[in-house]
Amino acid sequence: MVTAAGLGFLGLGAGRAVYRNWLAAQRARGHRLREVAIIGADDEASRIGLHLAEHPEVGYEVVGYFRSASGHAAHLARPVLGQAVDSPRVLEELGISGAIVVPGALRPAERDLVLAALVDGRVHVHI
Repeated sequence: MVTAAGLGFLGLGAGRAVYRNWLAAQRARGHRLREVAIIGADDEASRIGLHLAEHPEVGYEVVGYFRSASGHAAHLARPVLGQAVDSPRVLEELGISGAIVVPGALRPAERDLVLAALVDGRVHVHI
């Protein structure tokens, strides 16, 4: 019984390692990526977007940014999809199910409103 449990544990670990390596290789080639939008358009949001573009093995492809109602986004490399308060509607229209929210890029009231709307819209949110 102990031997069978040990072999099962080793088999499970080996299987997970093989899958993890396969998935990382697929992502490095640009496959099996989750499309996400970044909510925020400050320097931190730009750095996050650049990092994800340089490291596709993380598993995300940034399709665009949403800016704060009071902010500008002229310095961003990817397209600006609109204002943060419109993000749940725009994401639904585009068929994108993930968002990365940069809290410092939004005013507190705006951030709370956007987060509540994203959660209500069943968007997968990273903060």
